[in-house]
Amino acid sequence: MEIPPRLAILVHVCRAVCFLLASSPGAAVAISPGHAELLQQGILAAYEAGQRSVVVPAGVYQVPRQANGPHLDLENLTNFEIDATGATFVFQDVTALGVNFVNCDKVTFQGATLYYATTPFSRA
Repeated sequence: MEIPPRLAILVHVCRAVCFLLASSPGAAVAISPGHAELLQQGILAAYEAGQRSVVVPAGVYQVPRQANGPHLDLENLTNFEIDATGATFVFQDVTALGVNFVNCDKVTFQGATLYYATTPFSRA
């Protein structure tokens, strides 16, 4: 199936805009269940951009552990709201902390369902 010329041009323009946005300093990081590895970055990018809140879209997030730390490490946030209504976070490493709030003041985290991944073996 051949793509109509106008649609092909639109696709190229969209790719260029996405590349420019992704490479811009301070660019927003999209939060989506398909890219759970970017969840922490997306939350922190919203905070650093001066937003008072961030909405985590509904869906199931298979959240990987951060390097040598918890799954989500949120530090030094003030007057900020994380609305994760309808989102389920499945933490992939049962030996690591799920969400770590350090030195935060007046931070609200609401609506998420939190689980740890089930180990693929039984412990006898």
